[in-house]
Amino acid sequence: MYQILIHNGTVIDPANNIHDEFDIAVDDGKISLVESSINAEAVNDIDASDCIVTPGLIDHHAHVYPLAKIGIPAESLCFSSGVTTVVDAGSSGCDTYMRNRNFIQTSKLTVKAYINVCSTGLDSLPVKLEDVDPSHFDEGRIREIFSEEHDNLLGLKLRTSREIVRELGYEPLRQTIKLADKLRLHVMIHCTNHPGEMSELLSYLRPGDVLTHMYMNKGSTILNPTGHVCKEAHEARARGVIFEAADARAHFSFEVSEPAIKEGFYPDIIATDLTKLSMNLRPTAFSMSNQISK
Repeated sequence: MYQILIHNGTVIDPANNIHDEFDIAVDDGKISLVESSINAEAVNDIDASDCIVTPGLIDHHAHVYPLAKIGIPAESLCFSSGVTTVVDAGSSGCDTYMRNRNFIQTSKLTVKAYINVCSTGLDSLPVKLEDVDPSHFDEGRIREIFSEEHDNLLGLKLRTSREIVRELGYEPLRQTIKLADKLRLHVMIHCTNHPGEMSELLSYLRPGDVLTHMYMNKGSTILNPTGHVCKEAHEARARGVIFEAADARAHFSFEVSEPAIKEGFYPDIIATDLTKLSMNLRPTAFSMSNQISK
């Protein structure tokens, strides 16, 4: 007898090249059998007709409490939409991550994180925006954090919006890349309403760096004046820059996404950018499964 038997569902498992109707048997918390038909008894028998059965989803961009004061209650929101791994996208800086990281060790959800170049991360939101003045970057402490927590951390995070960088323009971006080069880290760059042309922003990004909010429409976008995906975006993708579609409340537009998708310029990653300000909120981010459907 199995603990769980899931039958009649459409199983999508890219790692094993499966996209068909299969039955799945689970025992001792692990998948023990995947076949077209399993005739057996189970403690929990689940009819998944008209449902998709898939390995746990990864939300590569969210803000998780307590790493963020505006963060989501991760286990309750993620598990309910099929997410088993979530990445916190820079809620914490080098001065705030360690005091809030203990929940990662006890959570049944797998949690990874980016560290914000602002030492206090997004602690001051929504009242005050973060400080991204490069003269305030704490390189020594950032280096220590990544040395101590390298298994849980993925890279550095910077938001480049005009209202955040102000008169500094792209200097925070240039210095973030310089720091990332020195520490051999990747970066995630928030590009909504950035201070210049998309062509210049993309020119700074390296293989493995992430441009998040790729379909935003505030400021210069990935579309050129003729409405086509700009050559710099194609060149960035060709050299290994990762493009992420993360919705939140104001970082996605059909005006950009539809022309880009018609040209085959799809996201490398679909994510949510959920906070407690956007979770379960229609018609924006809502949840990871909603984002995939969208």
